[in-house]
Formats: sequence, structure tokens, C-alpha cells
Amino acid sequence: MLVLSRRKGEIVKLMQSGNVIAEITIVETDKTRSRLGIEAPTDVRIVRNELEKLKEEKETENGL
Repeated sequence: MLVLSRRKGEIVKLMQSGNVIAEITIVETDKTRSRLGIEAPTDVRIVRNELEKLKEEKETENGL
């Protein structure tokens, strides 16, 4: 895992083979949370981890 410190307005680019896959902008920060803006092509799936876990739990409950 790469851990970065960024300030409001700074950007992190996700790249693959020299091409930008997505840009993450620090929109706002305070003591307990950060707001991120993510720019990515429509074929790049962006999922919050807690939602993915809920989906997995439901699938397990339903025997999928």
C-alpha cells in the first residue's frame, strides 16, 4: 500500500503503461474526513469498500 499526504487541491494520477487511468483530487479536508473528486473513464468501476462488503454479505446470505 502506498500512503500519501496531500493538501486540498492537490491531485494524484493513477497511471498504467504511461497512460492516465484516473485522477483523484483532494476537494476538502478536515480533522476526521477527506472529500475526494475522482475523474475516470466510464469503463473504470469505482466502488466504496463498505458497499462492496455489503454486497458480498448479501450474496453469502442468499447462497450466491
